[in-house]
Amino acid sequence: MSAAQIELHPGAHVHVQREGGRPELWKVLKRKRKGWLVQLGDQDAVTWSDDHIHDLRLDHAVELYAADPEADEHVAYCLSKAFEAFPEDLKTIALRRAEYVREVDDWHGAGETLEESYVWAALHVFAAFEREWREEDVAYAAALAERRRQRQRKAATELKRPKKGQPLVVPKPRTVELWYRSRA
Repeated sequence: MSAAQIELHPGAHVHVQREGGRPELWKVLKRKRKGWLVQLGDQDAVTWSDDHIHDLRLDHAVELYAADPEADEHVAYCLSKAFEAFPEDLKTIALRRAEYVREVDDWHGAGETLEESYVWAALHVFAAFEREWREEDVAYAAALAERRRQRQRKAATELKRPKKGQPLVVPKPRTVELWYRSRA
């Protein structure tokens, strides 16, 4: 039975640090059956199985990069503008999750276990930012209500049902762990 497929795509880069060796930056060329065709520099391309990539990740010997922004100015430009393109509510959620992830990094870097860091971040970040985030949510809701009032002149069939926002609550430590692990 093979390992779960790693989410790569052509153009991505895989940074590999093997024990005692120098770091390698492999470019992902294309998907092969149960693996990926990858190339190191200008050497011949080789196929890595999904299992091999999975083993590298378990050994903490690999980092995945969506693209190589230094080699492609267009990719660098797109990556720099990607966050700004999202709606305000999604950017707010992402920035709040980043606060939790930074807190986990700080506590884990100070010698705490990851499990303790998740619990601490879930409680501490919420307590530290709750008032500010609630004020932001109220201001955002007021702006949405004002926009809705301005659109009321349109026919009822043209209006879309507004999405309900997520309630502001203390996240579970497992949720913070998922946010932390998905950043890599």
